[in-house]
Amino acid sequence: MGEKLRAAGIPCFWATLAEIEKIQVFQVSYFQSATPPIVVCHNEQAQQGSLTFDWLEGSQRVTAQLPIFEQVIDRDVRGKLQHKTQTQNYAQFCDLHLPGRLCILRLCDRSYQFQQGLKIINQPNNQTVRLNWNCLSHFFAQKNPKQTFGVFHILQIPYLTK
Repeated sequence: MGEKLRAAGIPCFWATLAEIEKIQVFQVSYFQSATPPIVVCHNEQAQQGSLTFDWLEGSQRVTAQLPIFEQVIDRDVRGKLQHKTQTQNYAQFCDLHLPGRLCILRLCDRSYQFQQGLKIINQPNNQTVRLNWNCLSHFFAQKNPKQTFGVFHILQIPYLTK
């Protein structure tokens, strides 16, 4: 399938399941330093450590918005109570791919500790998570503007929420 896509001029890549399973994903808690970049993170076994890398190691940055669904009670037009599943918010994610190390540095606006480590925004600590996240995204763009950038939005599909 991949060869057919490439033959049609569609850029693509693929990997075997064994190759994918070798990739380690580290949950980033915060940046300790920008030069050199050092992140405090957790591995898949929830062990904390730090990782030093070079900004040029990052081949791409992928962002995603994942919906947060909640059960709510609402009233219909006749005033009758209805139980519904609604999207209440979106969790923001950013993956920094370091292919030479076979790892991904994953950041999430829900778990990133904006008050720790490197101060990316010169504002009081009571800024909103969204403002802090936008500043962090801008920080990445400045550090490696040549990174390829992918954006994924996971949409709510009605039949999946019933």
